[in-house]
Amino acid sequence: METDHSTAPLSSGQVTGSPFDAYWGDDPFAFISFDPQDVDAARSEIVQWQMEGFKLWFDDAMPGGRPDKEEKLQAYEKCSLFVTFVTPRSVLSASIKQEIIHALDIEKSFLAIYLEETELPQGLQLCMTGHQALFKFDMPEKNYYRKLQTLLEDCLLPSIA
Repeated sequence: METDHSTAPLSSGQVTGSPFDAYWGDDPFAFISFDPQDVDAARSEIVQWQMEGFKLWFDDAMPGGRPDKEEKLQAYEKCSLFVTFVTPRSVLSASIKQEIIHALDIEKSFLAIYLEETELPQGLQLCMTGHQALFKFDMPEKNYYRKLQTLLEDCLLPSIA
């Protein structure tokens, strides 16, 4: 039974202890990019979003370890939304920078979620300016989850014609 997203708002509930799987299929999904040092915060968000029924791809759930570049490129090209968790650690990561730049180069819908106050390096600042961002660290929780749910629904749920 699918979740009715119009009446089941995202919440800040913590979910722990259960394994979660990355989505790979033909339905709209989000590609999630995060630094391994931020795995706890990312996992908390990912599990919550999956519980709400959103389909997500992230590389730490691939069988046999991290995906190769070809698998990652396929996920980039198939995703409906690219989401990156922004922290002081993630903006120093060469691989995260490459993921962000590639997603923007291929004109994916883009969402940056700032988990902490973070100063962007000039190169990232230049390319990320003008793209959708949520500053979770600086928003009341209720407002963050309300805006996030609207964004995820707009990008990941099929339009009802």
